Amino acid sequence: MADGYLANIEYITVRIIPWVGISLSLYVLSVLIREMLGKLMLPGQTRLARSMDARMQPVLHTLLTLPWTHWFFPLIVGWTIFLLLFTVMFTHIAGGIGDGIWKGLYYWLEQQHVERGGQPWYYYLLLIPLYEQIGVIFGIVGCIRCLLRPDRFRLFLLYWFLGDFVIYSWAGEKMPWLMIFMTMPMLLLAAIGLEPCVRLCSSFILQIYSWAKRVLRGREQASAPVLPAQQPLRRRYGSIVAGSLGVLIALFALFLTLQNMYEVNYVHAADGPHEMMVYVQTPPDIDVVMKRIAAIDQKDFGGRQQVHIGVTSDAEWPLV
Repeated sequence: MADGYLANIEYITVRIIPWVGISLSLYVLSVLIREMLGKLMLPGQTRLARSMDARMQPVLHTLLTLPWTHWFFPLIVGWTIFLLLFTVMFTHIAGGIGDGIWKGLYYWLEQQHVERGGQPWYYYLLLIPLYEQIGVIFGIVGCIRCLLRPDRFRLFLLYWFLGDFVIYSWAGEKMPWLMIFMTMPMLLLAAIGLEPCVRLCSSFILQIYSWAKRVLRGREQASAPVLPAQQPLRRRYGSIVAGSLGVLIALFALFLTLQNMYEVNYVHAADGPHEMMVYVQTPPDIDVVMKRIAAIDQKDFGGRQQVHIGVTSDAEWPLV
């Protein structure tokens, strides 16, 4: 039933798309004619655009004052790429357009019930801390900092990270390579969390350097490094200690992350039993099994590939 409904939607889509293209072409032609005759209203002159405050509503104001070419040409470029890829260079136009719009969505809706991999909802809570220590530690700090001192970009990062985490934890298919969509915003949040520590340490190092230059040049009497005077002494040095501790933790977490990267890529590469990040690659044990089968076949049948092999259903994947 679902397949029939999808086929009907694809058929309707394929029939509608040409008319949409013709309508868009006629609209663009009318815009060009009005522009040539000087009757086209300039961007920003519409009543809705004039009602927007550019300072209070910068995004809406920008969208409403963009020239029409800024919308039209990206649309053409996007549709060109879409048609080239999904129609296989225009060799499968009718089926490619419908499949490209609907079949991908339909496939993943069907996979939601399959739950390929059988992972629990907390799968990424186990996987990400196992490999991305620096991102997890300072990503949490970054989330707190974004909530305490929010701006548009920080709130966007929170939305990006938490939205991806919730969606991919809810999705039926959970695989190691999908964690990239969560670690990207998480590492940007980690940078925000680590920023105060780096600023404090770099500021203190610059002050030490400046004081050392004055001492070596003998222009001024040597004195202790001067920290910003607006803070109490204990608080100033407490901030330096906290910042230094944060940088040391970051370096240690970075070392762990790099060590994990080395282990996954060079020590246990394609070795599923040792690494949770390795999932579908063929393990090296398969090579050992195949060599033993080839040796038995060569010994008993002269290499004519007549060995009968029994494989259970749960072990057939690496051998297909």
